[in-house]
Amino acid sequence: MKKRIKNSKIIQASSLDFQERWNEHRIVLSLLSFKNPSVLLATWFGCGAIFPGPGFWGTLGGVPLGIALLVFFGPAALPIAALTLFIIGLKVSKDFEQMTRRHDSSIIVIDEVAALLLAFTVATPTPLGIAVAVALFRIFDVAKVWPVSYFDDRVPGAWGVMLDDVFAAIYTMIVLGILSYAGITL
Repeated sequence: MKKRIKNSKIIQASSLDFQERWNEHRIVLSLLSFKNPSVLLATWFGCGAIFPGPGFWGTLGGVPLGIALLVFFGPAALPIAALTLFIIGLKVSKDFEQMTRRHDSSIIVIDEVAALLLAFTVATPTPLGIAVAVALFRIFDVAKVWPVSYFDDRVPGAWGVMLDDVFAAIYTMIVLGILSYAGITL
């Protein structure tokens, strides 16, 4: 019987956590106008508004841009686009935080898109290569392996919003480079 109570409490706490996140998500969305260009870009055209997992949806929302850049402009366009989105992300993240009075809201996903483009610079331009890059990036972004966690927890403002994902992308690039060096083709 004690196990049941403990399990019940765990499930209840887990549900409460989900409910709290959902309520926060709804509150933040109520503060926003998607007519505002900063909101549109910070949420990557609404991908960050999808719940649960706005970071996942923001990452997926960035995949078409990465593929289009690879196909039409080649791999050299990816770091340029990543840097451009990083700079834009600093501005729109700052605007978003001022509008909502919240730091690093999960609804901000332009950081995922900019970092994903960076990770794509070393990804094999095949469906499997892109899928592995996306999966590795999400793993490192969610796991918050140091220094990702440092930038996520301790760097204030827009820089903190953007830099944690850049380091998740760098980890992704390192793993993809090791796989390539080891002769594992994707």
